Amino acid sequence: MKKNRIKYKKKDRLRTVVIVVNIIAILFLIYFGLCYISYIESINNPKANLLFPKWEGGALVLLIGLIPMIITNLLAFKYVYLDNNRLRYLFFIPSIITILIVGHFLFKTFTYNNSLGKSNLVRTIRCKKDDDYLDYQIFRDNNGTYALGRDTLDKEIIEIDYTSEDSIINSIINYYKKKDSHCIN
Repeated sequence: MKKNRIKYKKKDRLRTVVIVVNIIAILFLIYFGLCYISYIESINNPKANLLFPKWEGGALVLLIGLIPMIITNLLAFKYVYLDNNRLRYLFFIPSIITILIVGHFLFKTFTYNNSLGKSNLVRTIRCKKDDDYLDYQIFRDNNGTYALGRDTLDKEIIEIDYTSEDSIINSIINYYKKKDSHCIN
């Protein structure tokens, strides 16, 4: 009798853990799925080496979490019992939603002619900071937007006007003029 009670407690704990892990996975799906669906263009950390807009980062997190999501949903299907066995198939809805979002992201990334990774180097500017020279690269995408590549030694935040190539250069030069330094075009 005591062994049955211990087995029941272990199964009960396992069910609780599976339910909690499923709830956490669903919360991740909601947050990162909304980031992808709402197409938020803001970048969380502009100093990072790999710059991802929120929508793209959300899709990448869902891509990485796709297999764990499927595993947690399978565990819930196996260990969480409901009165109606057909309702147990509802545990696969988060996996299906994740597959749809990841599939859309991969389809969009590999088939659409977007400007991702198709930036052209327009100009390079070198600025002197203390005893070091820092390089800045100005890139132009196919859709006409500009991006700035920074030297890894540059840790300061510079306010930059990205409307045109000249406005970017002027922003950098003015910043270094205020610091009593100079830039070479």
